[in-house]
Amino acid sequence: MKRLPFFRWFTAACLAGLLMVLPQISTAENVPARETLDALAASQAPAFTPAEETPTPRDILEKVRQRHQGVSLCARFAQVSVLSGMGMEDQASGSACFQFPDKMRWMYEEPEKQIVVSDGKTLWIHRPADHQAMKGDAARVMGPGQGASFLSDPGVLAEHFTVSMADDAWVRKHGTPGTWALKLVPKKPRPEFAELYLLIARDTSRILGSVSFNNYGDWTRILFSDFSESPGLPPDTFEFTPPPGTDVASMDDSGPF
Repeated sequence: MKRLPFFRWFTAACLAGLLMVLPQISTAENVPARETLDALAASQAPAFTPAEETPTPRDILEKVRQRHQGVSLCARFAQVSVLSGMGMEDQASGSACFQFPDKMRWMYEEPEKQIVVSDGKTLWIHRPADHQAMKGDAARVMGPGQGASFLSDPGVLAEHFTVSMADDAWVRKHGTPGTWALKLVPKKPRPEFAELYLLIARDTSRILGSVSFNNYGDWTRILFSDFSESPGLPPDTFEFTPPPGTDVASMDDSGPF
């Protein structure tokens, strides 16, 4: 069975569950062009004045907590994953919803339909085209801070990551206008996950995207757009029942840490 996409913005914490598994490299058409992602990055947030005082990473995480706590959020996402050693690039897109503290639903639409959903207890990853699904304990598979609880409890990040501001060189190469860039390095080293960067809007304190790197030079970038918020979403948004004929397998119990 192929590894399924579960965005590096997610298992390290989905931020400590926000690290994602890289999707399969494909040559499918009708996926977001690289130029589209660059344009999306440039339009995510307004510019800021150079005189603006830069807050500390702790201050930024507190702003994020205040912005997201108690709010259900849905957005579109565009994703690029690069396997540097093989010179291969994969693009994907879809939509995602989060209900705090621990529920989420990722719906990949291109290049193929896939669903990643958790009600806070059980994590499902479903590939309709292959009639396959994987089921696991959400906390064990994704680790502390699973789902979206890292947004309502920044202490989860501080416990499992060394958090700092991204350096100027990284921001010039990978950052987007009008955002803060936080660098997260896992305190427990993992070869498949070396660094995670969060892009946070200065004006709204909303997480606009992430960029993650592994020790092999591969990286994944996810950008969000078209946000919508509500006090709550229907419970079945975060439920999943395998369709008849689906082959269900158990996920590895080792977890992300």
